[in-house]
Amino acid sequence: MMKKIISVVMMLTLTINVNAFAAPSTNETSELEQVQSSKKALQIKANNFDIETDKVLNNIDINKAKMNDLAQDMRKTQTKLEIVEKNAIAQEDLFEKRARAMYINGADSYLKVILDSTSFSDVISRVDTLERIIEHDKNLIAKIEKQRNSIIKHKDRSE
Repeated sequence: MMKKIISVVMMLTLTINVNAFAAPSTNETSELEQVQSSKKALQIKANNFDIETDKVLNNIDINKAKMNDLAQDMRKTQTKLEIVEKNAIAQEDLFEKRARAMYINGADSYLKVILDSTSFSDVISRVDTLERIIEHDKNLIAKIEKQRNSIIKHKDRSE
């Protein structure tokens, strides 16, 4: 009887072991294939994300370089603007001094210069000189106004 029990136990053990080593079922195989295909798809997506990330980082680097160039251009432009402002202030000071001198001397000074002439050619020469001075003053005024407008426009654009 003991032999029968041992044989039944051995038979059961062998049956269980044979089932364990048997080929997996088609259900398990299809699940395994699905998992493997999902794994490959995820790896492809991960690689695509890496490529996209690299592109974005490259674009960021390019934009940083452009921003640095623009900042440098802004500094250069600001320096030029400061130089132009200093020149404009100097020209305005010069014009103010000339206007003050003309005011102090009055309009009679032009007439006095002409009347102090000793000859007709001297009169013509003095009138020509006065015309040049007046034209120079007009040009100076126009230049100062142009510089002021240019500075104002440039400041408005940079703000």
